[in-house]
Amino acid sequence: MSFFVLKKEKMFISALMVLTLMVLGYYVQGNLTQPVDVVPTEATADKDKAKDENNKEEKKDGQVILYNSQDDAFIEYRLSRDYERAQLLDELRVVMAGVNVSPEEVAKAKSLYDQVIDVANIEDELEEKIMELGYEDCVYLQVGERAQVILRAEKISTEQYLQIIDTIGEFTGLSHDNIEVSYIKPN
Repeated sequence: MSFFVLKKEKMFISALMVLTLMVLGYYVQGNLTQPVDVVPTEATADKDKAKDENNKEEKKDGQVILYNSQDDAFIEYRLSRDYERAQLLDELRVVMAGVNVSPEEVAKAKSLYDQVIDVANIEDELEEKIMELGYEDCVYLQVGERAQVILRAEKISTEQYLQIIDTIGEFTGLSHDNIEVSYIKPN
């Protein structure tokens, strides 16, 4: 029984870590995009010269695509969430396959395993539903009876906020008080 108490504490700490990373990403995201200087090298000059001779056309200079830290933030949120979930599922699989594990512990591990899979499916479906409301990107995270959604939006009006929490509340049954909505402005 103490095994599951430790697992719950570990899940809680992991959830706090994920939320901390999300908040850090939100505050840091504006400072990560910096211009990059492009310095031509002899290899690129020779390559460009060869292309010009072959095509006999005037070429435009290349464009530098700046790294978008917002994309990285959304990817990081998803990767962190998925990594924590995968670790938990692996640990539960070990318990379920254990030789010296009681049938009650196996049943509890199986139940928790199913709950984690259900929450993962809910998160994926809700991200799709929220993006169907017209948002470019979003990340939905649910830990127990609390949920957080981070959107890519210029701003969120009161009507949009209510529409989002209503959508989440209808789908999950969560109280509006337990749903946090935040956004990151696009560049």
